Amino acid sequence: MFKYENKHMNTPEKVSSISTLHQFLGLEKPANPLISVFNFDDVNLESKTFLNAISTDFYVIALKKDCAGGKCRYGQQYYDFDEGIMYFIAPHQVLRFDDILLNKVRGFVLLVHPDFLHGYGLAANIKEYGYFSYSANEALHLSVKEEKTIFDIIANIEQEIDINMDSFTQDLLVSNLELL
Repeated sequence: MFKYENKHMNTPEKVSSISTLHQFLGLEKPANPLISVFNFDDVNLESKTFLNAISTDFYVIALKKDCAGGKCRYGQQYYDFDEGIMYFIAPHQVLRFDDILLNKVRGFVLLVHPDFLHGYGLAANIKEYGYFSYSANEALHLSVKEEKTIFDIIANIEQEIDINMDSFTQDLLVSNLELL
Protein backbone atom coordinates (compact mmCIF):
# COMPACT_ATOMS: atom_id res chain seq x y z
CA MET A 1 0.00 0.00 0.00
CA PHE A 2 1.33 3.43 -0.96
CA LYS A 3 0.84 6.15 1.60
CA TYR A 4 1.87 9.65 0.61
CA GLU A 5 3.96 11.25 3.30
CA ASN A 6 5.40 14.70 3.05
CA LYS A 7 8.79 14.82 4.83
CA HIS A 8 7.72 18.00 6.54
CA MET A 9 4.03 17.43 7.26
CA ASN A 10 3.44 21.15 7.79
CA THR A 11 5.17 22.00 4.52
CA PRO A 12 2.99 21.62 1.43
CA GLU A 13 4.21 19.53 -1.46
CA LYS A 14 5.10 21.91 -4.32
CA VAL A 15 3.51 20.79 -7.57
CA SER A 16 4.93 22.84 -10.44
CA SER A 17 3.15 21.32 -13.42
CA ILE A 18 -0.16 19.78 -14.34
CA SER A 19 1.72 16.77 -15.71
CA THR A 20 3.41 16.23 -12.33
CA LEU A 21 0.07 16.24 -10.52
CA HIS A 22 -1.34 13.80 -13.08
CA GLN A 23 1.62 11.49 -12.52
CA PHE A 24 1.28 11.65 -8.73
CA LEU A 25 -2.44 10.85 -8.93
CA GLY A 26 -1.90 7.90 -11.28
CA LEU A 27 -3.59 9.63 -14.19
CA GLU A 28 -2.61 9.53 -17.84
CA LYS A 29 -0.44 12.34 -19.14
CA PRO A 30 -2.67 15.36 -19.86
CA ALA A 31 -3.57 16.02 -23.50
CA ASN A 32 -2.51 19.64 -22.97
CA PRO A 33 0.18 20.58 -20.42
CA LEU A 34 -1.58 23.87 -19.59
CA ILE A 35 -5.19 22.73 -19.02
CA SER A 36 -6.72 19.49 -17.83
CA VAL A 37 -9.92 18.01 -16.44
CA PHE A 38 -10.21 14.74 -14.56
CA ASN A 39 -12.80 12.97 -12.46
CA PHE A 40 -11.98 11.82 -8.98
CA ASP A 41 -13.12 8.36 -10.11
CA ASP A 42 -10.09 8.28 -12.43
CA VAL A 43 -7.57 8.85 -9.64
CA ASN A 44 -5.54 5.67 -9.25
CA LEU A 45 -4.42 5.50 -5.63
CA GLU A 46 -4.60 2.89 -2.91
CA SER A 47 -7.70 3.25 -0.72
CA LYS A 48 -5.63 4.43 2.26
CA THR A 49 -3.55 7.04 0.45
CA PHE A 50 -3.69 10.51 1.95
CA LEU A 51 -2.48 13.76 0.48
CA ASN A 52 -1.55 16.12 3.30
CA ALA A 53 -1.03 19.48 1.56
CA ILE A 54 -0.16 20.88 -1.85
CA SER A 55 0.75 24.20 -3.40
CA THR A 56 0.54 24.42 -7.18
CA ASP A 57 1.72 26.81 -9.87
CA PHE A 58 -1.72 26.63 -11.51
CA TYR A 59 -5.39 27.22 -10.77
CA VAL A 60 -7.40 24.36 -9.32
CA ILE A 61 -11.18 24.40 -9.65
CA ALA A 62 -12.98 21.42 -8.18
CA LEU A 63 -16.42 20.18 -7.38
CA LYS A 64 -16.37 17.50 -4.71
CA LYS A 65 -19.29 15.42 -3.56
CA ASP A 66 -19.99 12.50 -1.27
CA CYS A 67 -16.80 12.51 0.76
CA ALA A 68 -18.26 10.84 3.81
CA GLY A 69 -16.83 12.46 6.90
CA GLY A 70 -14.13 14.25 4.92
CA LYS A 71 -13.01 17.74 5.73
CA CYS A 72 -10.52 19.89 3.89
CA ARG A 73 -8.81 23.05 5.11
CA TYR A 74 -8.47 25.90 2.64
CA GLY A 75 -6.65 28.86 4.15
CA GLN A 76 -7.93 29.03 7.71
CA GLN A 77 -11.35 27.53 6.94
CA TYR A 78 -12.48 23.87 6.98
CA TYR A 79 -14.97 22.66 4.40
CA ASP A 80 -17.34 19.76 4.75
CA PHE A 81 -17.56 17.63 1.61
CA ASP A 82 -20.49 15.49 2.75
CA GLU A 83 -22.93 17.48 0.60
CA GLY A 84 -20.57 18.68 -2.09
CA ILE A 85 -18.98 22.02 -2.77
CA MET A 86 -17.11 23.85 -5.47
CA TYR A 87 -13.87 25.50 -4.54
CA PHE A 88 -11.22 27.57 -6.29
CA ILE A 89 -7.50 27.58 -5.51
CA ALA A 90 -5.15 30.18 -7.00
CA PRO A 91 -1.51 29.41 -7.81
CA HIS A 92 0.74 29.21 -4.74
CA GLN A 93 -2.12 28.88 -2.27
CA VAL A 94 -1.97 25.91 0.07
CA LEU A 95 -4.65 23.28 0.19
CA ARG A 96 -4.45 20.93 3.18
CA PHE A 97 -6.42 17.72 3.34
CA ASP A 98 -7.46 16.11 6.60
CA ASP A 99 -8.94 12.61 6.50
CA ILE A 100 -9.81 12.68 2.83
CA LEU A 101 -9.53 9.47 0.87
CA LEU A 102 -9.03 10.81 -2.63
CA ASN A 103 -10.55 7.81 -4.34
CA LYS A 104 -13.69 7.97 -2.17
CA VAL A 105 -14.64 11.43 -3.48
CA ARG A 106 -16.90 12.06 -6.46
CA GLY A 107 -16.66 15.06 -8.73
CA PHE A 108 -14.13 16.71 -11.00
CA VAL A 109 -10.97 18.78 -10.95
CA LEU A 110 -10.10 21.41 -13.55
CA LEU A 111 -6.46 22.53 -13.70
CA VAL A 112 -5.47 25.68 -15.59
CA HIS A 113 -1.97 27.10 -15.81
CA PRO A 114 -1.80 30.93 -15.89
CA ASP A 115 0.18 30.73 -19.15
CA PHE A 116 -2.92 29.27 -20.82
CA LEU A 117 -4.78 32.52 -20.10
CA HIS A 118 -1.98 34.82 -21.33
CA GLY A 119 -3.31 37.35 -23.83
CA TYR A 120 -6.93 37.00 -22.69
CA GLY A 121 -8.89 39.37 -20.47
CA LEU A 122 -9.49 36.49 -18.08
CA ALA A 123 -5.77 36.50 -17.20
CA ALA A 124 -6.25 39.84 -15.42
CA ASN A 125 -9.88 39.44 -14.38
CA ILE A 126 -9.35 36.12 -12.60
CA LYS A 127 -7.24 37.90 -9.99
CA GLU A 128 -10.32 39.94 -9.04
CA TYR A 129 -12.50 36.91 -8.34
CA GLY A 130 -12.98 36.74 -4.58
CA TYR A 131 -13.42 32.99 -4.47
CA PHE A 132 -9.76 32.49 -5.40
CA SER A 133 -8.76 34.35 -2.24
CA TYR A 134 -7.99 33.08 1.23
CA SER A 135 -10.35 35.78 2.47
CA ALA A 136 -13.32 33.86 1.11
CA ASN A 137 -15.23 32.57 4.11
CA GLU A 138 -16.69 29.54 2.44
CA ALA A 139 -16.60 27.53 -0.72
CA LEU A 140 -19.53 27.65 -3.12
CA HIS A 141 -22.43 25.37 -2.28
CA LEU A 142 -24.36 24.67 -5.46
CA SER A 143 -28.03 23.95 -6.07
CA VAL A 144 -28.86 20.90 -8.18
CA LYS A 145 -29.56 23.18 -11.17
CA GLU A 146 -26.27 25.08 -10.72
CA GLU A 147 -24.40 21.81 -10.36
CA LYS A 148 -25.85 20.54 -13.66
CA THR A 149 -24.81 23.78 -15.39
CA ILE A 150 -21.26 23.46 -14.03
CA PHE A 151 -21.03 19.82 -15.13
CA ASP A 152 -22.23 20.81 -18.63
CA ILE A 153 -19.54 23.51 -18.87
CA ILE A 154 -16.88 21.05 -17.67
CA ALA A 155 -18.07 18.50 -20.25
CA ASN A 156 -17.62 21.16 -22.96
CA ILE A 157 -14.12 21.95 -21.70
CA GLU A 158 -13.21 18.28 -21.53
CA GLN A 159 -14.46 17.70 -25.08
CA GLU A 160 -12.44 20.64 -26.43
CA ILE A 161 -9.29 19.44 -24.65
CA ASP A 162 -9.68 15.96 -26.10
CA ILE A 163 -9.86 17.12 -29.71
CA ASN A 164 -6.83 18.31 -31.61
CA MET A 165 -5.96 21.89 -30.76
CA ASP A 166 -6.56 24.32 -33.60
CA SER A 167 -6.62 28.10 -33.85
CA PHE A 168 -10.08 28.30 -32.22
CA THR A 169 -9.71 25.75 -29.43
CA GLN A 170 -8.02 28.02 -26.91
CA ASP A 171 -10.61 30.75 -27.52
CA LEU A 172 -13.42 28.25 -26.90
CA LEU A 173 -11.76 26.92 -23.76
CA VAL A 174 -11.17 30.38 -22.30
CA SER A 175 -14.78 31.33 -23.08
CA ASN A 176 -15.99 28.27 -21.18
CA LEU A 177 -13.67 29.08 -18.28
CA GLU A 178 -15.21 32.55 -18.10
CA LEU A 179 -18.64 30.94 -17.69
CA LEU A 180 -17.49 29.19 -14.54
